[in-house]
Amino acid sequence: MSSPAKVSVIGCCGSGKTTLSKQLEELWNLERIELDAIRHLPKWQERPNDEFTEILSQRVKTPRYVIDGNYGFARHIYWTELDMVILLDYPFGFVFRRLLWRTVRRSAKRELLWGVNRESFVKSFLTRDSIMLWLVKTHKRRHLFALEVEKNPPNDHCKVLRFTHPKQTHSWLESQGKSSST
Repeated sequence: MSSPAKVSVIGCCGSGKTTLSKQLEELWNLERIELDAIRHLPKWQERPNDEFTEILSQRVKTPRYVIDGNYGFARHIYWTELDMVILLDYPFGFVFRRLLWRTVRRSAKRELLWGVNRESFVKSFLTRDSIMLWLVKTHKRRHLFALEVEKNPPNDHCKVLRFTHPKQTHSWLESQGKSSST
């Protein structure tokens, strides 16, 4: 089987989208397009939607890519061209624990994200922009979206893979010739 040329990895925050897309980038020689890296400007400002979609439109002109992210307003730019959609549809409790650990680690280490921002304890836990609050608000919506995409792929030739536990993702990735830590 030849590798897909245009892949989208979708899931709630903390599900492992970026980790998996990095592995697929290496495995299948794809250009990785991380939507959060396009969206976030310094001081956690968001790039305006029109600028975001213009940049994304340019990036998807490459013949081989893997996109990770959930920006529905921009999905029309690449959705119908996809060869594969991978849905990381993990249980809330699992993702909550994973995201909590990641957020605490990033906040404590003041890790640089997307070359311009650092996670902080206050922003991550004590504001309306909290990543933990975002998970609570969006997890069910992402699950329902995953079920819908599984039933109705973006096009006739698109393969849809829905993983409900990281062990499934790991096994599939191993079958593709790459071990996983998602």
